[in-house]
Amino acid sequence: RGEVNYTVEEDDNYYIGAVNVNSRTVKATMTVDISSMVYNTSKAETRCSTKNGLCSLRLLFPKTRYAVLTTPKDMT
Repeated sequence: RGEVNYTVEEDDNYYIGAVNVNSRTVKATMTVDISSMVYNTSKAETRCSTKNGLCSLRLLFPKTRYAVLTTPKDMT
């Protein structure tokens, strides 16, 4: 029995498969657990787009602040 973990680092299409390299027939069972996180950034206090170049955000410390970096679905 084996276990494989893989972290997806970027958006794309991914396929899962198994190959039997032995000369005899084997029976295999696969369990696939997938999780993701989605953040609603539509009501963000501050936004900064790099569409037209660099941008910067003013974050006041030591107050707790959260920043979410997002990328567009299509970079073309």
